[in-house]
Amino acid sequence: MPVAILLCSIPAITQHRGYFEAETFGGTVGALALILVVTYAAILLGALVWFFIVLPVVLMARIVVDLARGRHPSWKRYVIPPGILALGAFVMVAALAIDDLRPGRMATGQIISALLGIPGTYTVVWEEGLWIARLLLVVVIAIGVPLGMKARRTSDR
Repeated sequence: MPVAILLCSIPAITQHRGYFEAETFGGTVGALALILVVTYAAILLGALVWFFIVLPVVLMARIVVDLARGRHPSWKRYVIPPGILALGAFVMVAALAIDDLRPGRMATGQIISALLGIPGTYTVVWEEGLWIARLLLVVVIAIGVPLGMKARRTSDR
């Protein structure tokens, strides 16, 4: 798929060299490399979108279909889809609320500090979003902890 996208972009680059800044051979190769990088990034982000948005929506639709057919799904099927949606929303809102994070694993401490309200080297750019992220974190914990405790109790038997 990335190779097909790359091949399909060659005519556009050759016809509109000024738009892609591909007046030279090096510019053309750079434009093709950038299209390849963007294609791979889109493929990877597509997997994340599928897991955090499409999967929970499909699972909730299956619950509705099962209820309409008179079946009674397991309690896990009611809890897991909203938990996945809440986790995805937490990640997105927290990412939008905090800025000036250090790269790599150093950002983890800064994110935890921001969520707890501890001063640090980060910048809060959206105070309301940080409160929304805190609320979503409480929702994720409230869904996940009882689910894990029940799973542990049933596995001990």
